[in-house]
Amino acid sequence: MFFDFSKNLLYLFYMGRKRKRIGLLIHDEESEYSMELIKGIEQGCKEADAQLFIFTVGEFNCTWSKNEYQRRAVTFFINQNNIDVLLCASAIQMNNISTEDFISYLNYFKPLPVISIGVEIPDIPSVVVDCTKALKNLVNHLIDKHHCKKIGVLGVSIASKDAEDRNRVIFSTLRERGYAHDDSVVIYGQFTYSCVLNNIKKYVEEHKTFDFDGIVSLNDDMAFALFDYCNDNGIKIPEDLCLCGFDDIPRCSFTQPSLTSVNQQIAEQGRRSVEIALDLLNGKKVPPKTYIEAKVKYRQSCGCIEAGSNIHTITDTGETAYYSDFQKISAALDWHRKRIQLSNITDFQTSHLEYASYRILKETLNDDCRSFNCSAMSVCLYEPPIETESFVHFAVPENVNLFVGYDDKIGFDTKNISEPVYFNPHKYILPPEYMADTTESTTVFALYQRNVQYGYVVWRTGDFDPCMYRIISKTFSCFFGSAFINRREEIQRQQLEENNMLLAKFSRTDELTQLLNRRGFMNIAQQSVNIAMGIRQSGMVVYGDMDGLKKINDTYGHEAGDRAIKAEAEILTKAFRCTDIIGRLGGDEFAVVALGLTEKAYKKIKDNIEKLCEEWNKTADEEFVLSISLGAAFFDENNFDLNELLKKADAAQYKEKNLKKATRK
Repeated sequence: MFFDFSKNLLYLFYMGRKRKRIGLLIHDEESEYSMELIKGIEQGCKEADAQLFIFTVGEFNCTWSKNEYQRRAVTFFINQNNIDVLLCASAIQMNNISTEDFISYLNYFKPLPVISIGVEIPDIPSVVVDCTKALKNLVNHLIDKHHCKKIGVLGVSIASKDAEDRNRVIFSTLRERGYAHDDSVVIYGQFTYSCVLNNIKKYVEEHKTFDFDGIVSLNDDMAFALFDYCNDNGIKIPEDLCLCGFDDIPRCSFTQPSLTSVNQQIAEQGRRSVEIALDLLNGKKVPPKTYIEAKVKYRQSCGCIEAGSNIHTITDTGETAYYSDFQKISAALDWHRKRIQLSNITDFQTSHLEYASYRILKETLNDDCRSFNCSAMSVCLYEPPIETESFVHFAVPENVNLFVGYDDKIGFDTKNISEPVYFNPHKYILPPEYMADTTESTTVFALYQRNVQYGYVVWRTGDFDPCMYRIISKTFSCFFGSAFINRREEIQRQQLEENNMLLAKFSRTDELTQLLNRRGFMNIAQQSVNIAMGIRQSGMVVYGDMDGLKKINDTYGHEAGDRAIKAEAEILTKAFRCTDIIGRLGGDEFAVVALGLTEKAYKKIKDNIEKLCEEWNKTADEEFVLSISLGAAFFDENNFDLNELLKKADAAQYKEKNLKKATRK
């Protein structure tokens, strides 16, 4: 079976662009697997004079971050307007999702042609590694050359096609050689350093020993965790334990001892996937599956190379590679280079930590990014930000603001544009006049914090380590999140100031008590409740009705009644907080809006009002008794109409008043 896209006009039409655009859907850019894959894809794109767009989207059903889904927002731009063909790094994307669900996810990008890298997917051209021969050779090597008697596996329990394939080969080979091949020889690590390190410790606690003399790890990160455990606990590699990894990431060559590992030819997978993508676009038929054979790289950790040797690697065929002096110097200087990069990023972070504002970010971000060796960068913001729950595909608004940006290849810089730039992202990631057509890779990532999307960033990164750019991207998200919150708080402060000006301008006070009158209370109180809703703050509305005011007026006269009303107003003012809004609605009726007031605090205030009334009754030279009945109603984002709240609070105080009458009887 061959795939034929010759009838699809997609590859014939590139919107006037010189170069074909290849998209890469990948979980991250900073892991060594990703770096190696991207290196191969970039090589293929340069050979073909194509432009690469990288979409870093995290992992499905991520267990360590509940907001990882937010990274997938940028997949909105994987469409015919922006991309001609999509490469998908399926191997890690499919760790926590079924094949059926993942295929359904990829179908969203139709009619774009898609190539899967790392996992065979039905009806999609797939570039896959064949690790069967390499893993068989590795296990047999441990048995035959290094005489391992008990071989364990650092494995995973999550759903992973890669893990299943590797386990199948390892266990079938162990079974053929008469070795244990069940869960008793597996320590689970979910492909992560920290998880397998904890489970190694649990294994030792349970078995009182680490009794393996050979270990095959399903990836290198877990092997490095065992490295560190052995170093801390006096287990010598390879004298006591032969250790082998999988992936052959660059670190394997420079650890002490260097790590034997299975090389998946990751860069070659990436380069080959570009060739297939271009064949599709040019109307050629391509096979449903392209195999690339993995190779074992034997090093010091299994005992094949002695410590201090200048030998880099030995292969199954006996080929020997040696370290060059340049490689040794480069490895020694690598951390120093990263320290300088990290120092630059730290300075960038601290410069905005005190107060992040849109004005400052607009003035400084372009120059900041140039200092990180980025030849282009653009920040596009949603106005307002979008609060989201978990999604598979994010709905981008039809109008976004190109907040800041530059592209040094075409001389574009927002500092030279006086008017705001708005555009429809449904047509393109960036307006064509603001993005160069180049063979250099372009990365798109989402700006978000928790469950709020602020926009996205498009950039061409430089020679900093990919981990550094990941830190910068998260810093961007923090800055814009803080800037939005700061601006919202500033607007709220302005609203409160305007409210105070209104109070000064219009007479809204009750002449007798100097509290707000009904008109003033209803206006200011509702605005305060609305502001509380804007910052998601709940509170209470309290309704008060004096007890026996009619009797006081009838018995002692209206002047005595006025003195009673004034005294009750003073008690309410003393009992409630200075930030609470108190008003006299008329006659013997009072109301209070208290933001953030809890039921427990309200009960204390009620008790205090009763005590203050009792003290007044004892000390005031009056013949009447002062008392008030109170009722309250909570408000929140689902219930914040002041009139309705007052009715509820009034009903509550009415019950209290009746209870008092019944008690007196």
